[in-house]
Amino acid sequence: MEWSDVRIFLAIARSGTLGGAARSLQTSHPTVGRRLRALEQAIGHTLFQRTADGLVLTDEGHGIIALAEQMEEGALAMERRLAGQEQNLKGSLRISSADWFGAY
Repeated sequence: MEWSDVRIFLAIARSGTLGGAARSLQTSHPTVGRRLRALEQAIGHTLFQRTADGLVLTDEGHGIIALAEQMEEGALAMERRLAGQEQNLKGSLRISSADWFGAY
């Protein structure tokens, strides 16, 4: 299972539709549907019940939503930590230019 599949699972759970998930992930509706089917096949469980109003979590989906949210929180924490490290760069920076450029 890949993190991108978990992101798709969470987006669908939050929006309730493939289209809403696709918009929030800035991808296409068919891609979200294809990735959901692949995820469900890979884990051997149906995560959403398809209804006329959209998608509703099954018992299996409810069973893993908290774990998926923990994965998301971990991934976001890692991104924040790495972004923070980039902002705390230390050391010397040397900038040089031609003499004529400095006159302007």
